[in-house]
Amino acid sequence: MGATLYLQLRASCPADLRVLIAPFAVRSAFDSEVQPDVLVTRYADLTPKNLPVAPLLAVEVLSRSTSLVDRNLKKAHYERIGVPCYWILDPAGDGALTAFANEGGGYAQIAHVVGEQPFVAWEPFDVSIVPARLLDGLHPR
Repeated sequence: MGATLYLQLRASCPADLRVLIAPFAVRSAFDSEVQPDVLVTRYADLTPKNLPVAPLLAVEVLSRSTSLVDRNLKKAHYERIGVPCYWILDPAGDGALTAFANEGGGYAQIAHVVGEQPFVAWEPFDVSIVPARLLDGLHPR
């Protein structure tokens, strides 16, 4: 699901931004490192080893072992370091995407789409994501 999202985001990504897939470290402080499943950042912010500033978008794909961490600890971490957009992808069933935006006072949920419902994002760039399409080829028909 994360790799398919990466490809879809990359196809729509403006030239001054980059879409990266894990493992790639966001290291905003000496003792603070996370590795989103997918991230979008400014090309100018990248170093050869990591991203030393908050990305424009961080995406986590839920699994049984990471669900609580992704929904709570990582979400709070991304909010604290100033990531403007945070998406959670849930591959269960027909797939779901929950999007959060930092509206100055912290994250607010701006969308929750399931299956064939499209999510039309305008930040960090214009793109339409359909959760069910991210699962194509992963589930038997």
